[in-house]
Amino acid sequence: MTYIFRYKFYTMNAESLSLCEKLVPASYVQQGAQARRMLENKIRIFIQHRKLPDTGWADHEIEILLQELSTMDSNNFPGNCGVGEREGRLYSSLVARRHFRLAHGIGRSGDITAVQPKAAGSISGQLFCCSYGNWDELDVVHAGVPSKETKRQVCLEPVVIENKLEGDELRTDEVAMETKIQELGPENIVCVMTTTSCFAPRAPDRLLEQVVLMCLFSPWIRTSLCQWEAALASAGPSLDLFITLLSMGSAGYRQLLQERKQMYTYLGEQLRLCADRNDLRVLDIKHNPISYAIGLPEATDGKVTELGGMLFTRFVSGARVIEKSDKVTTVSGQSFTNFGAHHDNFPCSNMTVAAAVGITMTDIDTFFTRFDQCLKHFRKTHKTSVIVSQENNGANETRLNEQFQEKSALDSKTGKGEST
Repeated sequence: MTYIFRYKFYTMNAESLSLCEKLVPASYVQQGAQARRMLENKIRIFIQHRKLPDTGWADHEIEILLQELSTMDSNNFPGNCGVGEREGRLYSSLVARRHFRLAHGIGRSGDITAVQPKAAGSISGQLFCCSYGNWDELDVVHAGVPSKETKRQVCLEPVVIENKLEGDELRTDEVAMETKIQELGPENIVCVMTTTSCFAPRAPDRLLEQVVLMCLFSPWIRTSLCQWEAALASAGPSLDLFITLLSMGSAGYRQLLQERKQMYTYLGEQLRLCADRNDLRVLDIKHNPISYAIGLPEATDGKVTELGGMLFTRFVSGARVIEKSDKVTTVSGQSFTNFGAHHDNFPCSNMTVAAAVGITMTDIDTFFTRFDQCLKHFRKTHKTSVIVSQENNGANETRLNEQFQEKSALDSKTGKGEST
């Protein structure tokens, strides 16, 4: 697959240069502009041919390129509001400088080489790097190395256990998991991989009460896990965490966690209000402490995923729109129906938003303002069927409902809760 990037290097426009000439002699300004154009041309040739230059670049030239690439990642967009679980937020300026603010990462679910819309700068750098190597030759060399790690990587076969739908929520199907373990034979299973954090409407796996106990009662799996040693890995992520934790201190870390919980509650309150005014329904997800999901109207003449695109072009990152679909997607030999929904037959299209560490009230308020605008435009330009209603909204008594009931009781005592 060939990727083509149109890259426009930032330059001062004629008006900005003219203003500079009011501060210093025009000849000096023009000389500086000429030097800038030389660097622009150097970068243009590099991007066009994707070939290592014969002569190495100066450090400041490399830094300028990396800084320009980082402006293409959504975590560096001016006015961007992030409502996802991974927003590339950087607490430590030292870590930010170490990575030139290229913090978002690359790849997408199921494909590490896929173009990540929120990280055009990061993925550009990764593809420039990959274009230098002959990966076919590297694969041959790698496959011939007499390494235990190599053999293990080649022979492992994933077995997927579909989640169980409980109301609106997707939970671990421990019965199906145990049945599959017995069917395959515990002695043939290396490990059981689970998740502790995920997108709503899925909830984290039932680890302690189900999965862990299941594995503990299987001596073969327990012994295999104890004998499994890790291969060498980069120390970079650990170093970033070390720097960040030292920057925070224990008090700062605890404060961030507390603020995240407050923002999670606030996000849920605002999502409920948004559902009320737009005739939507917040899905009843009791066991996911990070993200929420809201049902979306089905478009009979278009794709509801267009809502996600509309939000992204308005500098909203992290809002995850999943359309109800029977499309089959194959990932590493595994086939999934309605990939991304965590379930083959989830009953409705939905959007997920999350309150991760670092989210602010401004992020949340900005998101709902832009979402209301996008939804209004979407309904105006598409034929939509209403699959959720105010009545359904009121039927879901979740933890948020309890908070609203407490607030309503308080308002009644103060006279604020009287109907008009």
